[in-house]
Amino acid sequence: MSSPTPRPEANHQQKWLYPYAVPSETADATLIFYAVKGRAIHLERVSLSSYAGQAADASNFVNFKLVKNGTTVIASWSTQTGHEGALTANTPVELTYSTNAADLHLKDGDTLGVFVDTTGTITVAAVQITAEGYEL
Repeated sequence: MSSPTPRPEANHQQKWLYPYAVPSETADATLIFYAVKGRAIHLERVSLSSYAGQAADASNFVNFKLVKNGTTVIASWSTQTGHEGALTANTPVELTYSTNAADLHLKDGDTLGVFVDTTGTITVAAVQITAEGYEL
């Protein structure tokens, strides 16, 4: 798992934190939850916490994808067997990040969303996704 670029120390940078509750889903869903206005943002951490937990499974699983502008996957977590795995209730996990560092920079007008990508027959437990970073 690659980590985002560490935050440079500077007194003028503001920490940015945005939690978002994703409701339970039974089918694919894209939820836009933030539009960048003004200063650009660099994401340094994205975590996911399931309220009830989610089992890993080979054929009934969910991929949570944090997307920029609806299509660029910034970070993800899959409950498919052999991938990141199960989610334990109320235990945050750090998502796997895009290998393209530029994907972690958000500029004025960019949007952040969560794509809940289901496979098989699954009810996805509600989760909270938290994006953290700093203003540039």
